[in-house]
Amino acid sequence: MGGGVVTNDGSGASYDKHYMANFALFFALGMLNYFLYTTVLSAAKKLADDFNATNQLPLIPWANIAAGFVVRPLNILLERVPILLRIFLNATFMLVGPLMIAFAAVIGNFNVALISIVVVGASLSFGESILLAHVRHFTPQSVAGYSSGTGLAGVAASLFFLILTFLDVPLVVTFVCMSTLSVPFVICFLLLRKPDSMAQHPELADDDREAALIGVSGSGTGSLGQSIAHTRRNSDTPMQMTHHVSAFDEYDEIKGDEYLLGEVDHIGEREMEGLLDLEADGHFEETTALKAEDISAKLARLGVQGSLKLFFHNIGVFFGRVAKAAWVCRRYELQIMLVYFFEYGVSVGNAAKAEPLYDPHAEEDYIALQFAYQFGVLISRSSLSFFKFKCIEVLTFLQFLNFLIWNAQDYFKFKYFTMWVQFPSMLFVGLLGGCIYVNTFYLVMHSTSIPKDLKEICVTLITLTMTVGISGSCLWTLIADHTWLADK
Repeated sequence: MGGGVVTNDGSGASYDKHYMANFALFFALGMLNYFLYTTVLSAAKKLADDFNATNQLPLIPWANIAAGFVVRPLNILLERVPILLRIFLNATFMLVGPLMIAFAAVIGNFNVALISIVVVGASLSFGESILLAHVRHFTPQSVAGYSSGTGLAGVAASLFFLILTFLDVPLVVTFVCMSTLSVPFVICFLLLRKPDSMAQHPELADDDREAALIGVSGSGTGSLGQSIAHTRRNSDTPMQMTHHVSAFDEYDEIKGDEYLLGEVDHIGEREMEGLLDLEADGHFEETTALKAEDISAKLARLGVQGSLKLFFHNIGVFFGRVAKAAWVCRRYELQIMLVYFFEYGVSVGNAAKAEPLYDPHAEEDYIALQFAYQFGVLISRSSLSFFKFKCIEVLTFLQFLNFLIWNAQDYFKFKYFTMWVQFPSMLFVGLLGGCIYVNTFYLVMHSTSIPKDLKEICVTLITLTMTVGISGSCLWTLIADHTWLADK
């Protein structure tokens, strides 16, 4: 079968001949999306020192993820917006953020630098939420491509900044050059090839072509609603049923204005998942039966009161779905939050304080430790093709032990905990962090206990808890640097 793979996501098996190309493109997207973010982390100590804000260093990684509290939920709210528009918005963040950091370096203002880093972090958080949700429309192995790319970004960015530090390249030049990464990011996304399951039936009518996408056999002339009904009658496995009131109710048999107000026909989640995919990705906009003028006409018939009822009903349905998603993926949310708290506490805060306060090589040692950490992340995020680790709680506990060891080193400055020991120890921190990251998202995407129509929301919620964990570690480090580690 060449370079393709056979996949079955629950909505019908298909052969994806573009597997290798898509794998490489997701690898590049992951690397480009993470490169700015990891460069800022590698430059954190130099940025703090250059702005005479050494004890404010924890604010830099916090600013790097602070926007995640806004842009990650924003991706849920924008799930009906064409994904290409969201990609262009993310590219705008990637362009503006580093230019703002360069400007802050010119005027020497630390507060402007922090605001600039928030914009850079927005590009990571928003881009990651988009891409991790989008990758589920491709072969399951594509997530390994994305995660490997993010791992390589960390290694490349830390090595890149280490070289620039030795060459004494000004921060202004560094970040102006990095603003150009937004261009290849957009190009790589545009080059993604949709799986064959979306284009393998060109001979069918448009409605049956959509039905084929969601694993429904049509007659070639019948309506999509009839095809869905056919699947309901002939399914060998019971489907979980859910309420959906949205624009896509137009695909089923509309039964009048009262239907829009809550007399909802039950649609199997498997079928609804396929319908939502069509709109979210914009693959088959030309076949969409729903017309803007139809919506306007129906809203006009409903009147102001009816339209408000519909609006608030949909709001309730939306938050109900978010609450359900938060509950079904609570295990993964908790583990990701804890491990990122420990991981960032060690890789950023503890790494900056590992050497004595006035060590002349402290800045170079910090960047070297960032390289070790990111190299460990690269290895483990690329491990999915070789092994899967289901018991992620064990990895979280090991990361907690690392957290205790490194905090002890910061306080006591153990004589034998030199860079020869710190480097492999930080490598281990990265190995654990990357392993939990890639296995968590793999387990979520392959979980049978999480409804398919909730998986995109689950992915976004998990990335949001990552932000909570990192924020907690930054707060912990900030308190430590101003209290018991202030003179260390």
